[in-house]
Amino acid sequence: MNSNYTNLPPVVNRNTIDQKAFVNFYVSPLEVDSQTLDVVTGFFTSRGFDISAAASFASVILAQAKKDNTNPLTIIDTLKGYDNLQLNSLVAEITNYNRYKTSFLGFGPIFNANPEIARNVLP
Repeated sequence: MNSNYTNLPPVVNRNTIDQKAFVNFYVSPLEVDSQTLDVVTGFFTSRGFDISAAASFASVILAQAKKDNTNPLTIIDTLKGYDNLQLNSLVAEITNYNRYKTSFLGFGPIFNANPEIARNVLP
């Protein structure tokens, strides 16, 4: 028996109808129809998200839709009515719900330094 040892990943059969999107390394994979994954990822890439960010957020949407027993395409239909600022705020909020509490994403007001404190700061 001739075994070749390698550190390359195993060859994935592309003929399967399900793709696995890993939400977390230690959690069982989420099995999703490949067309649904492409539609959700394509929605976010069409709205200006990077491919990796779109895929990451698509996995969060798909996992939450499975928990809520909801069709993810209805969520995407709802998000089509949002403008970019509303969509970015929603993405930040949903991402905050699905991450560790020690890190937080969001928007805040621009910091204006007190003039008495600013005079001691060199540019």
